[in-house]
Amino acid sequence: MRRMMSAALLLVLAASPLAAQDGPAPTIKEVRFEARSAWNRTRRDFSRRLAEAKAEEQAAIEADRDVRFAAIMEPLWAAVEAKPGDAESEESVAWILRQRDASTAGILRAADFARKHYAEGEGGQIAVRSLIKRPLDEAIAKRLESFAAVKNAATAAWARYGLALPRLIGAKDRAAEDAALAEILALAGREDAPADLKREIARTTTSYRFAPGRPAPEIEGQDLDGAAFKLSDYRGKVVLIDFWGTW
Repeated sequence: MRRMMSAALLLVLAASPLAAQDGPAPTIKEVRFEARSAWNRTRRDFSRRLAEAKAEEQAAIEADRDVRFAAIMEPLWAAVEAKPGDAESEESVAWILRQRDASTAGILRAADFARKHYAEGEGGQIAVRSLIKRPLDEAIAKRLESFAAVKNAATAAWARYGLALPRLIGAKDRAAEDAALAEILALAGREDAPADLKREIARTTTSYRFAPGRPAPEIEGQDLDGAAFKLSDYRGKVVLIDFWGTW
C-alpha cells in the first residue's frame, strides 16, 4: 500500500506544472517552490490524519508521512545535487533542514550534504541546529562529531554543545552532571562563542546552575550605606538574600 501511495505521488509530481513545461528546465528556486507547496499540502493532510487517528495507528501514519516526504523532495535533490555550488542549492538544503516534521533520514541526508559542501558557512550551523533538535542516537552523534571538527568556530561550538547537552540532561549522578555542565559553560565562556549559542546555554542551564547545593552566582552592588559589596565576601557564612523593589 505504501509503495502504491509513493508511486502515485511521484506521478503527481511528474505531472506538475513545472514538469509539463516546454523550454528551459526549471530553476532550483522553482523546483524548491514546487516542493514546498506540495509538502505544505501533504503536511496539513497528515496533521489532520494524526489528530483523528487512534494511538495505535499513529506510527503507521508517521511512517507513511516519511515516505511521502522523501518522494516530494526527490526532484529537489536531483536539482541540488546537479549544482551543489549554486547559492539556491545551499538555500534548498537549509530549507529541508528547517522542516521540523521531516523524516530523520531526510535530515541526515541534508546534514551530510551540508557537511560536504557548506560546512564552513551558515549551512553548517543550520545543519547542526537541526541535528540537535533530534534525539541523540549513534547516527546523530556521528554527524555532530564531524561538524565539531570543522574550522568554523561557531559551527564547531554548536556541535560540541549538541553532544554535551544530552549528557547533562541524562546525567545519573551529580558528578556526571557537574562534568557536563562545566563543559557546556566552558563553551559559553569562549571569546569566539556565538552570541546566540551563549543565549541558548543560559536558557538551558539555568535550572542546573541554580540547583540546591551549587555555588551561588556572584552578586555585586552597594549596601544601604552606599558601600560596595560582593556576595563572595560572605562565602562560608549563612546569608539571607532579600530581593525587593519599589513601584
